[in-house]
Formats: sequence, structure tokens, C-alpha cells
Amino acid sequence: ATPAGLAFGARLAGMAGTKVHAVGVCDSPDYFYAKVEELAQGVGLDLGAQGARGCIVMHQGKGAGYGISRKEELAAIAECAAATGVTLDATYTGKAFHGFCELVAAEPEAFKGSRVLFWHTGGTLGMYDRAGQFADWTERGQVQRFLPSTEA
Repeated sequence: ATPAGLAFGARLAGMAGTKVHAVGVCDSPDYFYAKVEELAQGVGLDLGAQGARGCIVMHQGKGAGYGISRKEELAAIAECAAATGVTLDATYTGKAFHGFCELVAAEPEAFKGSRVLFWHTGGTLGMYDRAGQFADWTERGQVQRFLPSTEA
């Protein structure tokens, strides 16, 4: 629903040429295109002849499966935290961020000269049960500065 809301908002704001790129971490792109069209119909928004595909580009970012993190996804989450202080969850936003970074690396011309906004949808509370999966990075000190201090 998040990419649908962003695309609908852009269209209603007169930015009909804006393309929302979304990285799905559970279902197929076709599932999401159908869902966006269903939501548009539900609010009475005409998406034009191209339908959802005219305003959203769906990318697959499921990786190893819903809720299953691969090492490279966890590395992207740790690198983002170390570089920016922003924590991404491993089930949704972290996978989407990793998928988007891969997309930009593979197709840099598609984004050249564009303004890019990565929308963080939350989920940080889901990280508490995954602390052990980040042991490799915290032991090397890469994200240590974001952990609570043990000094008295």
C-alpha cells in the first residue's frame, strides 16, 4: 500500500510523470500491480491506460524469502546504520534498501539526474530479536558507536 499512496499522491499533486520505484519483499510484482489497481479503483482514481505500471515500477526484493535475511542484506543494514545512524529492519525496509541499492548499481543510468527519496516505512522494533545476526559487524566495531555505552 505504501507505493500506491506515494504514486496516488504524486498524481493528485499534478506530478503525473513521477515514477515510484518500489521493492517488494514478499509477493511478486504482478501481485502488487494488481493491488495498486484495486486500491485506485477503491478511491476512484483513474490511473490511465497503463494502469499501475504507468506510475509504479515494481522490483523483486524477496531474497531468500519473507523474513529470511541474507548476509548481504544484513551488511547493507549495518552499513546504513554506520554511515547515517538510521536503523533499518531486516524484514521489510532493510531488504528493500538492499534491493534498491542493487538496482541503482545495476542500472545507474535509470536514475541519473533524478531526485531519489528512499521511504523508510519503519519496523525497527523488529530488530531486537535479530541482534545475534549482526554480531559479525558489531565485533569488528563497524556499528559499535550506535550501541548503548557500557561505561559507568
